[in-house]
Amino acid sequence: MPPLPSDWVTSGLIDFEYKKYVLLAYLKEVAAHFDEDKLYPLLSDLVAHFRNLDALKKQQEEAAEKFPKRLSKLDLEAMTLDFERMVQDGDCMETIRQVVDFAIPRIQAELGRGKELYDRVEAQMRIEPIGIVPVDTDDGYFFLHSEKETKTTVYRYTISLFEHGNAKYRGMRTRELSTRSLSLVQTFEAIKLDLVERFRDRPNPATWLVQTRFFWPMQETFLPVAKRSLVRHLAALTGEGPKPA
Repeated sequence: MPPLPSDWVTSGLIDFEYKKYVLLAYLKEVAAHFDEDKLYPLLSDLVAHFRNLDALKKQQEEAAEKFPKRLSKLDLEAMTLDFERMVQDGDCMETIRQVVDFAIPRIQAELGRGKELYDRVEAQMRIEPIGIVPVDTDDGYFFLHSEKETKTTVYRYTISLFEHGNAKYRGMRTRELSTRSLSLVQTFEAIKLDLVERFRDRPNPATWLVQTRFFWPMQETFLPVAKRSLVRHLAALTGEGPKPA
């Protein structure tokens, strides 16, 4: 199934039953990925869809408040006045409102499942330095390793700072270098020494082991969660505030 477009609520056929079918089919696919312990890119998509729906709902509510109103009911005992809008929404806008109200709690539910999986993956991770940690940790290497496997994947990383709105964030760019088989001779320390020999521009690179007790899908789960965890770890290590992007 193709990704759910960002404007799925307002584009194409504006029909509640059709939109409901599109959403439920998408959420079924999301649930299937989560069942396979695959977080990304669907977790990011869910967050974006929820934000879009929340913004659309607020826009509708703000627009409704601007409509002229007339007194519809006077309750002298309760001392309350009830008003109704003099301009009613058209069928299209009412359908969109129904779709938004239907979609928000269901996307929230899947977001909750995704967060639980994310937290479970992150809780099983350990981040340890390989060798001496240099002063500059914004450029270096990390090894992704599951205790269930005899291989480790080697990445080079670079940390960069950027601003979005009034907030500052730390982003991580990565490049996969190789996959190494571990042995009594080829240890994590030996792999680091080999990297120092190969890449002379970093004589004492920051090098980290990101290890988990379980096997997680590499591209969809292990790598993206490890990157965010390592960014937070480095920020805490240096005492810098920006959070991971």
